[in-house]
Amino acid sequence: MIIAPDARIVAQLGEGEAVLQAELNLSEIGQGLASLDTDGHYSRPDVFELRVDTRAKDGVEWLD
Repeated sequence: MIIAPDARIVAQLGEGEAVLQAELNLSEIGQGLASLDTDGHYSRPDVFELRVDTRAKDGVEWLD
């Protein structure tokens, strides 16, 4: 299956083995990454914040 950045299915295989081909518009990549950045969307400090409480807790054992 070949899927466009906007989640459109561009090409899909049927039954059995085949060579899958599609014509791609590479200019669509930027817009797709802006709407869903699977590599970096957790690194947005304006949206997500990670806090770690490092105080000792009962039942937790830290191993090296």
